[in-house]
Amino acid sequence: MSSVRNSCPCCDSAATEESVCVREMMIGLRESFEYSKCQMCGTLWRASLIDDLSSYYPEESYYSFQGDFCAPASYRLFYTRLKSWLFLRTPSSFWKHPVPVELQWLRACNASLDDRILDVGCGDGHFLFSLYKIGFRHLEGIDPYLPENVMNPAGVKLKSQSLFESVGVYDHLFFHHSLEHMRDPLDVLKQAHSLLGEGGSLLIRTPCIDSYAWETYQENWAQIDAPRHEQIFSRKGITLLAERSGFSVQRFEYDSNEFQFWASEQYQKDIPLYDNRSHFIASESTLFSREQLHALKQRAQELNLAERGDQFCVYLKKSAT
Repeated sequence: MSSVRNSCPCCDSAATEESVCVREMMIGLRESFEYSKCQMCGTLWRASLIDDLSSYYPEESYYSFQGDFCAPASYRLFYTRLKSWLFLRTPSSFWKHPVPVELQWLRACNASLDDRILDVGCGDGHFLFSLYKIGFRHLEGIDPYLPENVMNPAGVKLKSQSLFESVGVYDHLFFHHSLEHMRDPLDVLKQAHSLLGEGGSLLIRTPCIDSYAWETYQENWAQIDAPRHEQIFSRKGITLLAERSGFSVQRFEYDSNEFQFWASEQYQKDIPLYDNRSHFIASESTLFSREQLHALKQRAQELNLAERGDQFCVYLKKSAT
């Protein structure tokens, strides 16, 4: 560890209201890390700065290509692309059947199928592959923890680099549970702003500390995910961060699920996420009954409606210069 961070990454305030020690419980190392909570905007950040976090990112869970990356048959792609094209251009009231959530996100960003999309912190590229399957073609992913530049089986480019090494102009940037992993989020969003074309959009999906889960579980809340998460944003904090980097917030959308409950309950019982007793690993021999899991899923939906879920989507628009 090189040094200590003494001020909030969102508002620069050095005033803290509390500190908590959070254990590494995804892998199960149980190392303890101190996090401070900003008195001004409520953001939680890891106080110690760690020079090399690579050992906390197990390659088998973050960057493997074990899933189904085989491209569908051409006729299916054509049919799906046509449906996506229609969905992006017609009123939502016309659609009575479920639509992929990725397509709903892109519609909210006023996207078209020919738009240029960059996924920041792409991991193994599953999100981009989902976009490919619903008709998007100009796709690219970057992640500094990728062992090398790769092209997944569908032909989507994934580059081993940071956002600051990126060049080009994009219509949409996406941070799917990646911005909380980045040490200097203000600099990151300023760089994102510079890579977006006029009127470009940015979608951030991230844990939210203004939540029932944080209040209930505190240091055992699974979404803190120490030490991988540099900060956990509050709604006020991420709004300040967006405005300081040249974006305007369009809206918030809460999308938490039952993970906030069962994983945090396990951490309270000293059961890591990757433990053989964990619901994540052994869903058939889980600590939770099917009825309990169903109830937790319903509870998560209720919290989302009340804007009390433990993660949200933040839709940002590049402000006019």
